[in-house]
Amino acid sequence: MEHGAFPKLTPTPVRRRSIENWFAFHRDTPLRYVYGPTGAGKTTATLLHGRLAAHAVAYMQMPPAGTSAALLAAFNGALDCFVADMRDIPQAFPTGERFELVIADIDFADDDVRDFLTRLPGDVPPNVTLTYLARGRRVVDMVALTMKGIGAAMERSLLAFSQAEAAELCDAFGVSFTPSDINQLVYASEGWAFAVTGAIRDAASDGRDLRAALTRWQERHRRLIDELLTRSVAGLLPDEVEAAQRIYAGENPSAGPAYGRLHDLGLLLSFSDAELRPLRAVAPTSLKRQPFVDMTAPAVSVPVATIEMFGQFEMEIDGRKIEWCRRRDRQIVQYLALQQDTSATRHHLMATFWPNTDSQLANQSLRTACSTIRRAIAQCVGYDRVHYYFGAGRALRLNTDHVSISSLQLRGHMHEAEDAFSQGNDAAARAHYLAVSRIYRGRLLDSEGTEPWFRAERDEFGSTAAVAAERVLHIRSQTRVPVTPSAAPNRLSFST
Repeated sequence: MEHGAFPKLTPTPVRRRSIENWFAFHRDTPLRYVYGPTGAGKTTATLLHGRLAAHAVAYMQMPPAGTSAALLAAFNGALDCFVADMRDIPQAFPTGERFELVIADIDFADDDVRDFLTRLPGDVPPNVTLTYLARGRRVVDMVALTMKGIGAAMERSLLAFSQAEAAELCDAFGVSFTPSDINQLVYASEGWAFAVTGAIRDAASDGRDLRAALTRWQERHRRLIDELLTRSVAGLLPDEVEAAQRIYAGENPSAGPAYGRLHDLGLLLSFSDAELRPLRAVAPTSLKRQPFVDMTAPAVSVPVATIEMFGQFEMEIDGRKIEWCRRRDRQIVQYLALQQDTSATRHHLMATFWPNTDSQLANQSLRTACSTIRRAIAQCVGYDRVHYYFGAGRALRLNTDHVSISSLQLRGHMHEAEDAFSQGNDAAARAHYLAVSRIYRGRLLDSEGTEPWFRAERDEFGSTAAVAAERVLHIRSQTRVPVTPSAAPNRLSFST
């Protein structure tokens, strides 16, 4: 339900079911953080969510000035109130009925305002939820907010148009298509909303079918695309601008601090294990270098890998244990599994495992480790499927779409348990606390001795398991739920 001045929506918005489900799942999370590059569709998706919501939703944009005064002016206009000091904003929200505030373009915020926006979700009244829209994924400290359980970030990939959504938009505009046309459009555009919707609208206005629609759209709107590329680097540091422009031009600059920072800035770039490159839709030359993937072919069945982090460490795929030739390879996988996003930069890994080694030798050691990790996984699934589980580009990562990690599961169950317990839902809380106890079969990486890089996490998980056990006893003592075995909680996704 729109509250106050709301931007206009396109006359033919597509209901993105996956995005609606994400908002519904995080309905009570104080902060929802939606990020993606210009044209990703984050604003449209959020405004459509606001239009469909039963509660009041207000919208404001962070002015380019980015100062506290600019924030106050925008806030007062959105809520039709008067607040003279940024510190008084939490008390200015409506109380009683549920209320949501969407704050767009928070990338413009200066350091003081960013700090304030990081604190705000913890200070607003219980009936208030916030949604931040940003290009970059690290405008505010989402790691801290997520760990506290008061923030959730929508993955950029969720904003990408699926084939079904593209087909639905074609139907809305009366554009005829074949399954192959839809596959080609989604692959070539990488689901970038601006390109998908633009190509389909152009096809509709020309009275043509979908075939080659993206190519025609690129040719017709080359100047607009170039303008988007120029705007995307506005406000960046000079070395970041240079690195981004070189990549947009089709070059692959050598790694450096600026190059590494581009990953988090919401640019029109794609990040793969092989390279950092422009989105195919903004770089026709790069599209020619990419082989077309026939998405009508039968889907490859990929077995899930499981990683056991408590007690005896093991990684298993389809019933086959991965045999590690070297302890260091195993440790790198363990380290990635403990990270919040199951990834780490090469620089960070070298600093952790080769801290006193010459940088060239450390880099060579890491390359060797990547090769032997791939080889170990390939012994179970073959080299052509290693990328489903492990990637080694600018950063090393475990792909949680196909890797289930017990430490992530434990954290997810504990978060759900604490949330249920705080709301007095003892049955659900007890089920999740019991799941924590089942997963915690021993100390974190107990078979690995003691290493400084996981000592803090070992203590954390030990304390978490102790709290879970105490809460189960407390709930039982209150006799508010039967002591008969309760149903298992809903299965968490691998990326929990």
